[in-house]
Amino acid sequence: MLNRRAFLKGVACVTAMPLVASCSRVRQTLLTSAATDRQGNHFMMGLDEQLQPTFKTALAKRGHGVIFNKATNQALAFARRPGRYIQVLDVLSNRVLHEISPQHNRLFFGHGTFCAQGRFLYVTENDFEKARGVIGVYDGAKAYQKVDEFYAHGVGSHEIQRLAGSNTLVVANGGIHTHPEYPRQKLNLATMKPNLSFIDAGQGKLIKQQFLADHQASIRHIAVNESQVAVGLQHQSNTTQNSPICAYSDGEQFSLQQASGPLAPELKHYIASAALGRNGLLAFTAPRGNRVLFIDSQRDTLVGQLELRDVAGICYQKDKDRFYVSTGTGAIYPINGNTLSLGPGRQFDELKWDNHMALA
Repeated sequence: MLNRRAFLKGVACVTAMPLVASCSRVRQTLLTSAATDRQGNHFMMGLDEQLQPTFKTALAKRGHGVIFNKATNQALAFARRPGRYIQVLDVLSNRVLHEISPQHNRLFFGHGTFCAQGRFLYVTENDFEKARGVIGVYDGAKAYQKVDEFYAHGVGSHEIQRLAGSNTLVVANGGIHTHPEYPRQKLNLATMKPNLSFIDAGQGKLIKQQFLADHQASIRHIAVNESQVAVGLQHQSNTTQNSPICAYSDGEQFSLQQASGPLAPELKHYIASAALGRNGLLAFTAPRGNRVLFIDSQRDTLVGQLELRDVAGICYQKDKDRFYVSTGTGAIYPINGNTLSLGPGRQFDELKWDNHMALA
């Protein structure tokens, strides 16, 4: 039973979890991602700045999003949707601490984020019987017991991030209703209403909501900083039209990036991952088109492209002004945030990286 009162006492994260003693291996972890080897075994891994592994642990099934909690030295892997596990790893000991399962009438959507102090975990979930997305709240100080949930203000809630320096959650509500009795079927394409929802994490209340004019542009993947949101779309119209597949919100205005429209047909109208660089520079991976796109959100212009076969995850390291990108062929590369050129990377021949990569 959910303890709402206990949750409200702690949700501001005033009381942080006890810190685990640091070690060089953990301090040096820079990147986290899920991966699969040639034998079909699944893992989550950490990498340092030299792209050398810092931790690796097996996953029962394919992972999707992976996040790192510096307050506790824990890495969390989320099952690919529709998912039934979140695995919590102590990277100091490389020991699995918890396996979180959804309630019987919920499924995980592959992503989660922490409050600023690292205690409360917010997870996008599918309340499939009521055809709505919810945000599950799990207390890391109580072995990740579920202590609350609140409405995500949409359907098909996928990626969730927290605006830096705030208690505001940004939820990518993809708009697509799915149900486990109808695997991989999209049940409401004609009436879908994707949106970005900005939600106060402490109260679970909607602050504001943003919509695009194109109701079949499913809002799936996002990247955020203090006030900006890069949005990757997966268009559902199955058309060859030049329908933009990238969007941008500055917190007030939310608009399609028209620069992505002409490329959309060859990219199969599919964006897998997003990152947000300096001065509103947007970066997106399009694995079905083997492309990384860079868009200047202020001018809505395409400023760069890189061709990478089966490109997967992307993230941005602010202090070094560089992106990191992974591929399904096992490669990871740094990308100069100014020149947008690839630097020396590393090839993991035995691995296929999943679609998301995050900074630790």
